[in-house]
Amino acid sequence: MMLASQLTSRVDIEEPTTTNTKGVSSSSWTVIARSVPAEVVPRESMTVKQAAGVQAQTTHLVTIRIRTDITSKCRLKLGSRTLNILGPPRRVPEARPEKMILECIEVE
Repeated sequence: MMLASQLTSRVDIEEPTTTNTKGVSSSSWTVIARSVPAEVVPRESMTVKQAAGVQAQTTHLVTIRIRTDITSKCRLKLGSRTLNILGPPRRVPEARPEKMILECIEVE
């Protein structure tokens, strides 16, 4: 059972959108849900070397009430922080889900 007292954070859920104006396409993010109650638990931090330099990454487990409009293409906004969803959401329990767990990564 999921208790409201566990959902102490609020996240916005965004999905990618592409617009085509006069043959020029541009992509942006559209908010599909604002201030969704969530439990955000940091997992681990690491430093990654990439061509552009060194970046810090932190992984999180985010738990929210079940929704049907979230895919791995979506992302979460936690204040000014952006959490990219790494894979398909896990529905818990499988048979009659009441919550979903999102594995996310925050790139600074």
